[in-house]
Amino acid sequence: MPTIKRRTALLASQVIENIIAGSPYEFVGVPSKITVAAVKAAAGVVELSVQVGPELLLDRAPLNAEPTVNAGAMLPDNLLLEEFAAPGDRITISVRETSGAASFADVFLRIEPV
Repeated sequence: MPTIKRRTALLASQVIENIIAGSPYEFVGVPSKITVAAVKAAAGVVELSVQVGPELLLDRAPLNAEPTVNAGAMLPDNLLLEEFAAPGDRITISVRETSGAASFADVFLRIEPV
C-alpha cells in the first residue's frame, strides 16, 4: 500500500498546483481507495484542494494547525477525505498560502488497492 508523506514549504501567497507531480503514484494503476490527511505547520492560512481524475473532491479547504511540533498529518485525527479512484485517474493535490505569511503544509496520502 503506497504511502506518500510530504512537507511542503510555502512562501507568502504561494500556490503549488500539484505537490505529488512526478511521483510514481500520481496516476492510479489499479482500482484503489485514496486517503488524504493534512495539517499546516506554521502560522498563516493554508488551503488544500484534491482532485482525483475528473472529480474535484476538496476545494480550498483551510488546514488546521498541527497539534505537536513536527508531528505532521496523522490518521484519523487529520483525515480530510477517503475516495475511490479508477485505473488511470490522476491525483492532484494543490496547496496555497493565502494570508501573506510563509508556512508549511504536511500532507499524507495513502493509496490502497481494492
